[in-house]
Amino acid sequence: MGVPTAGPILPGPPIARDEVIGRAKSWLRPSVSFSTDRRFENEHGRYRTDSSGFVCMALAAPEMSTEELTSICSLVPRAELLAGDLLICAYYANTTRHAVIFERWTDRFRHAYLGMEQVHGIGTVRRTVPYPYEREQDSFLPRRYPMIQD
Repeated sequence: MGVPTAGPILPGPPIARDEVIGRAKSWLRPSVSFSTDRRFENEHGRYRTDSSGFVCMALAAPEMSTEELTSICSLVPRAELLAGDLLICAYYANTTRHAVIFERWTDRFRHAYLGMEQVHGIGTVRRTVPYPYEREQDSFLPRRYPMIQD
């Protein structure tokens, strides 16, 4: 799921949290099929249809790999997660790296959240996700994109 880059990784323009969520929802009408090789184009541009491509589209950012997203996003405490923040697993094999867009908590104990993601074999989904994720739980960390605006 990597895209080789030359030089420093630069984020996109400033973006509001509600715009991130709106852009992410644009891949739900209809759901965009998952692929590490293909691209999808809509009113927000042309992006890879894997999890990092989906996240970059929602953030209005240049295409980056999951590892590159991790390198420019800062860690954020669980209690401070807000709409448009991310849960990212950038470790292990290419098949386990993944990124999810956080929308909101679904319970007052913060055990689950509404998230949007690209799922292999399914495509774009918006669903309740157990925090931080149902697999590789120790590897999914909450992160904030540097250009997101409150």
